[in-house]
Amino acid sequence: MKEIISNVLNFIKLDSDNNKLVDYIAENIRKEYVNYLINIGKDNEKNIDWWVLEFVSRNTLMSQLFQNICFLTMLKKRIEEGYVYNEVIVDSLSLKKAIEKNFYKYNFKVNYKGRSIIHIYLSRINSYFKTFRQISSRFLAAWFTCKDKRIFKTDRALTLLDVFVLQNSFDKGIFLDRYYPKLLELIDSDEKEYTYYVPTFYGIKNYKKVFIEMRKSKQNFLIKEDYLKLKDYLFALLYPLRLNKLKIKYRNFLGLDINPLIMEEMANDRVSHSSIYSLLNYCFSKRLKKNGIKLKVVINWFENQIIDHGFNSGFRKYYPESKLIGYLGVPLLDNYLSLFPTEQERICKVIPKEINIIGRGYINMVKEFCPKLQVKVVPAFRYSEVWNKRNYFPDKNKCSILIALPILIDESDEIIDIVLKAICSSNIDNCIFKIKPHPTYDIEKISNKWSKKLPEMFKLVEGEFNSYVEESDILISSASTVCLETLTKGIPVIVIGNSLGLTQLSIPKSISDNVWKLCYSVSDVVEAIKLYAKKDINTLNTYKKIGYEIRDNFFEPVTELSARKFLNL
Repeated sequence: MKEIISNVLNFIKLDSDNNKLVDYIAENIRKEYVNYLINIGKDNEKNIDWWVLEFVSRNTLMSQLFQNICFLTMLKKRIEEGYVYNEVIVDSLSLKKAIEKNFYKYNFKVNYKGRSIIHIYLSRINSYFKTFRQISSRFLAAWFTCKDKRIFKTDRALTLLDVFVLQNSFDKGIFLDRYYPKLLELIDSDEKEYTYYVPTFYGIKNYKKVFIEMRKSKQNFLIKEDYLKLKDYLFALLYPLRLNKLKIKYRNFLGLDINPLIMEEMANDRVSHSSIYSLLNYCFSKRLKKNGIKLKVVINWFENQIIDHGFNSGFRKYYPESKLIGYLGVPLLDNYLSLFPTEQERICKVIPKEINIIGRGYINMVKEFCPKLQVKVVPAFRYSEVWNKRNYFPDKNKCSILIALPILIDESDEIIDIVLKAICSSNIDNCIFKIKPHPTYDIEKISNKWSKKLPEMFKLVEGEFNSYVEESDILISSASTVCLETLTKGIPVIVIGNSLGLTQLSIPKSISDNVWKLCYSVSDVVEAIKLYAKKDINTLNTYKKIGYEIRDNFFEPVTELSARKFLNL
């Protein structure tokens, strides 16, 4: 075998070839990975503590296990191809240990550039106490505002809607529903009286203020903290101690010893806020049952994360007679593996009996690891605007490009950087670029960092996404569902591969690559921009036709009839 000398392999920031290879590996080992997790957890299937571990849920947005396994597999493949490395750079201690354990025969240095061990241990301790403070804050907020606790009717069974509540979720006494928008507008007032939001809190700084807003809201809220008991909190908070009782059958994965990776996952999950909160979700359904609350329908905002495992396991156990629905209300991201339920999860009753998806194009996809899964197509509440008539169009004399940044600032920087390099390396002209930060990110932080580095053709914008994208000829983004939304409008999309890890692609591979490109390098981006900057009428009509097909297959329209069926009315 011919040796290929490559001095450094950097897993902190992949070059374009290795970035592409890692994504290819992820696509090809996903089934083996899921089966691996099923096998090592067989002895713990009936233990709720097992199901609230992040890596067990396959939540690749929180757990690094799958990504690190892909890195190990990539290194193994490169060595088999004849690559010789002097140095491998990592930012994960467990990945460093796994590399040294599996590739000790090779004389390369594994250079760790992450946090110190002391910093890691202190951050874990801080994470647990931060969780304790948050739980205490919610408990006290519920207690201080209990005088405003709403008395609800008990003559009929209720419908519960699982939602996330943010600090800015209320406006003048009205809850801004980002999960089932306009749903309650499509049912009559009598039915609304028996429909309650069940909140999960995210990014809250002032719990008392949020609890007051929920108590006084025009919509109904059923608040978990009003029902949870001291023993429930103790059960959840003592979870780290119970992890030692789990029986895990460690084994190699495709010939690789990944024990160091799993040990790190266990250590991180021991102090996970989501794990503890998931156990409180599990206890919540028991408390509702003991309070004699009747439930007709329970709808879980379903991403199959660990908080969902606790929620669904509890309602499957304590309300077997009620209809529990998992609403998968977002497009599927290919490497966000928790979105794809397993047969083991179905049998162990940690997912709802029925999963509702937002388009018929997802039916076979969501059943990838669970062929017996009950699936139903329901309205795409979050994406109802894809069915609206287009109101804005780009300037015919210029190529207008919208750059939609993801939620993570490091990935946002990577996208801006690669686009700037594309502009500098090629004669791309007559283009204007609008950069739209993620709604949760402060535009001033982006501006302070990049404004002096951006040419005149670049402009930072904020506000409603739909108008900006309709004024564009091309969208550039990464791991965002806006990519698929944009395609429905006949606007081509350039997806930037994630050099910092796994690319999360929201565009199904079944969609024609005439209207989208996955780009890993500067030259890829240049080529894609030049291709989509063309504006001949036949090409635009082709994009529009494909867009209609995408809309029909992946976004079910919202109607009064479909909304009522969704709520089983």
